[in-house]
This record gives sequence, structure tokens and C-alpha cells, in this order.
Amino acid sequence: MPTDNSGSFIKLHRKIEEWDWYQDGNTFRVFMHLLIRANYIDKTWRGILIKRGQLITSVDSLSEQLGLTTQNIRTALKHLGLTKELTIETTAHYSLITLSNYDKYQGTNKPANKQVTNSQQTPNKRLTTTKERKEVKERKETTTKNGLFLEFWESYPKKVGKGAAEKVWLRITDKQSVIEKIKNSLEWQKNSEQWSKEGGQYIPNPSTYLNQQRWEDEPPKKVERKKFIIQ
Repeated sequence: MPTDNSGSFIKLHRKIEEWDWYQDGNTFRVFMHLLIRANYIDKTWRGILIKRGQLITSVDSLSEQLGLTTQNIRTALKHLGLTKELTIETTAHYSLITLSNYDKYQGTNKPANKQVTNSQQTPNKRLTTTKERKEVKERKETTTKNGLFLEFWESYPKKVGKGAAEKVWLRITDKQSVIEKIKNSLEWQKNSEQWSKEGGQYIPNPSTYLNQQRWEDEPPKKVERKKFIIQ
């Protein structure tokens, strides 16, 4: 006989102790067995729709599964029918049992589905949020780098190959310390003897200056002139 146990578990409230048939061992066993075996979702069997909370079985099958006599099973089903726990549609070959309060005992599918949907969406939302934050951060960093490059470009005495220079700038200026070194170095290099002679022809192109890390060049040391005192 078909059953769908995809729910994996059943819910059982502590108030079950107050139930009419809690102390009736056979009736309690039969009812728990029916709860476990009932379809968790709608399913068809031989062209018959077996809905959630229903199952196809027979007295003989229940007797075999539970190790109870057929009379024990009939008595238990009679008890459960008396308190409207279930209804039975009987044919010559099987019985269709419907647990009247299945959704009351086990809850409906909708909250469970909603919970699953939410649990699936949460990681996605978290990933999306993290990705968006990363993109915003990268845009801000790029904007800042571009702004600092424009300051460098305005200060650099030789305006050649702006696009190439900007690409190198974006690649090498990951640390603020590098930017500070470039600024400080450029100040004295612009006034250096090397860059000043012959109309500035020895000034490297901006991209070359950045790519070769020319800002690491040290300023010439001042030669201390000794004073000779004539006695």
C-alpha cells in the first residue's frame, strides 16, 4: 500500500497525554502508526488521488505491520472513528483512511514551504549584499584613485600619454604610503638639476616615471662646504 513519508518526522504535542485514547495501548499505537504512514503530500495511486493526511491500507495490513490481531485493529479504528479522529471509506480490496485533523497535528505545508523559501533566500540575499558592498567599495576606491591621479597629472611637468599613465597609477597605488612618496618625490624632482636642464628633455614620460618607480630616487645630498679660516 502506498505511503509518502517525505516529511521525515511527525509532530507530537505534550497535550497528547490528555487525549481520550492515550492510555489505550492498542488505539494509541494504531493512531501513531496512521500518522506516520499518512501521505505528507498529495499523491496518486492507480489513478486514485491520495491526499495529504490520507493513506490506503487494510485491517490485515495494519495487523501484520503492528503485530496486533485483526480484532484489535477493528476495535482501535472504531474508537478513533467514535471521537472523529478519522473516517474510513472501504472497498472490497482496501480502505481509504482520512485523518480528520492531520493539518492540526502536523501543521500545513505553507508555513514549512515559506520557511524553506526564506532559508534559501537568506544566503542569496547575504551573498548579494556582500557583492553589492564589494562593488560599491571598489567604485569608491577607483573614484578616489582617479581623483588622486588627476592631482598627479596636473602636478607632473610633462603631459604625455595620460591614458597609459593612468593605467599604471591605478595598478600601483594600492597603499597610501606609495601616493605620499610620489607626492614628496615629485616636489624636489621638478626643481632638480636633472629635470631642469635643456628645457626639461630629461624628464621621463609620466607612465615611465610611475612604472619604473622613479619616485624612489633619492634627492642629491647637499655637499657641506668647509670654511677655511686664514690666520
